[in-house]
Amino acid sequence: TPYTPDEDDDGILKWLTDDGYQVWLAHYTSNTEFTDSLEINSACIGRQISDIAQYDVDGKVTLISSSLGGVVSRYYLEGAAEDSEEYPYQNDVDRFFTLGSPHKGMPIGLFVDLGLLDCDANDALCDIGVTDLREFNSSRDRAEDVVYNFIGGNASMDNIKGGALAIASILNPLGDNDGLVFTSSALGREASFSDYEISGIYGRFETD
Repeated sequence: TPYTPDEDDDGILKWLTDDGYQVWLAHYTSNTEFTDSLEINSACIGRQISDIAQYDVDGKVTLISSSLGGVVSRYYLEGAAEDSEEYPYQNDVDRFFTLGSPHKGMPIGLFVDLGLLDCDANDALCDIGVTDLREFNSSRDRAEDVVYNFIGGNASMDNIKGGALAIASILNPLGDNDGLVFTSSALGREASFSDYEISGIYGRFETD
């Protein structure tokens, strides 16, 4: 759906709109009670991207995804979507940005053991364990002619609120994280890095 900012918006979507970009929102099934598998959601995202790309003169979009959406998007870009033989990647993305996406997985087993996650109701979340994503990363190549940019952060406990604070308190002894995703996981595969700082929160861009 097309994005239309309102008076209270003050985030990346508003910034892009103000800079003259046409911003569209893609949707997939994900909530606290149920999340479809990565394969199903990535096919859903792929179809929406293809619908939007036809409005661009080059037939390509810049894709920006956050958190789980970054992994869902990679499943589409790298040919792992459900029915990918019938609906393969359509070469309709030129640049790809992810914000805090767990490209190297998350300690899902720990969350299950602590009662923070029910795998019966959240297929996709239980597909992003460290072992699962390691297997995915080793078996898939990046989409050709797409510039990948992975962005991760390491917020201090003072900058983390709500339920994420409880998760961060578990993750912090294990490594830097943004309150939910390890910084190293968000930065994905080895590449060259460019450090940045935004309002006291540090992170890195990963570029090819």
